[in-house]
Amino acid sequence: MIGYELAVAQTLPKGIGEAMSCGMINVTCNLFGFLSIMGFTPYLSGGAQKNVLGSILIMAAMLVVGVGLMVYVSLKYKEKGTKTIDLMPEGEYKEIQTEGN
Repeated sequence: MIGYELAVAQTLPKGIGEAMSCGMINVTCNLFGFLSIMGFTPYLSGGAQKNVLGSILIMAAMLVVGVGLMVYVSLKYKEKGTKTIDLMPEGEYKEIQTEGN
């Protein structure tokens, strides 16, 4: 959920809607998941315990890299003091300035 919110906050001021940014994230994740399953299938078909452990370590490493990149982009985004659009309760859009360090 954090990734979706970050993507929307970065793309909404540029005129790209929530559906498009979240849809692109979904398409990318589905494609990456399909390719990783296709890549791991021959590797895991041997059934050896070392193959299973190796695939778990590779997926854990990918997860750590993904979380690291998300944190990096989030910090860079806040550091720049980029303008975002906040949806006000009455339904009007209002530009706000994020606080930088």
